[in-house]
Amino acid sequence: MTNENYVRPAKSSDVDDLVRLLELMHDGDRKAPASDREVEIFEDMLGQENRQVLVADVDGEVIGTVDVVVVSNLSRDGSPWAIVENLVVDPGKRRLGIGRALMEATVRFAEAKGCYKIQLISNSARTNAQALYRSLEFNAPVDGFRRYLRGVAVVSGKPDEQR
Repeated sequence: MTNENYVRPAKSSDVDDLVRLLELMHDGDRKAPASDREVEIFEDMLGQENRQVLVADVDGEVIGTVDVVVVSNLSRDGSPWAIVENLVVDPGKRRLGIGRALMEATVRFAEAKGCYKIQLISNSARTNAQALYRSLEFNAPVDGFRRYLRGVAVVSGKPDEQR
C-alpha cells in the first residue's frame, strides 16, 4: 500500500474491531463483540485530549491500530513525551506498509503536541516489529524493564498466558 489515506482516528463504532485486533497480539482469536466494560473503557480513551487511538481502515475494514499517549513533563523545559502502545496489524494484512503508516501518523501526532521523544517497548521475539521501528529511526539505546502487576505470567522473558 502506498498511501496513508486509510489511517484515521478511531471512533466509537470501531470498538469491536479493536478488541478483536488487540486479542491477536496475544495469539487469541476473538470474534465476540466488545463487552459493556470494554465499550466504557474505549469511550474514556477517546475522550482523553492527550491520547489518540488510530486505526487503519481499508474499504471499511479496520485492519490495524495503534495507541499513543502524550505525557506531561517537568524536564526538557516542560516538553511532553509520548508513549506508544498496542500497535497491531491483522496477520493477513502485514508487510503491506500498514504498520508503517500507523507509526508515521503517531509521529506526526506527537510532533504536533510538542513532544521531544516517543518511547515504546517491543517484545524481543517480535523481530519484524523491531525491524519496522528501526526503519522509522527508532533506536534502542537503553535497556527497558517491565513489571507486570497482575494478570500475566512471564515465562522466558515474554508474556505467557493470562491468569
